[in-house]
Amino acid sequence: MVANRIAGGAVRPASIINIVIERWECMNVEKSERNRTVESSIKKGISFGTCLAMIISYTAWKSIPWAIFHGLLSWIYVIYYWAKYL
Repeated sequence: MVANRIAGGAVRPASIINIVIERWECMNVEKSERNRTVESSIKKGISFGTCLAMIISYTAWKSIPWAIFHGLLSWIYVIYYWAKYL
């Protein structure tokens, strides 16, 4: 297909359609890889924020129920603690 364009040969409509389909498939693969990367980054950020909030809460208040509650708040509690106590 590409060789026909480089050599100056006639390009058949079927080959143009194949080129378009190949490019479209490549774009979809790139998008799905980006989506997976974003999803895994978000999951890691959420779990890291939850762990950080629970550790900060437990060291500050020595209470497991408060640590669980603050873990549910995640990054909100981490930012609150940072702004108020540091």
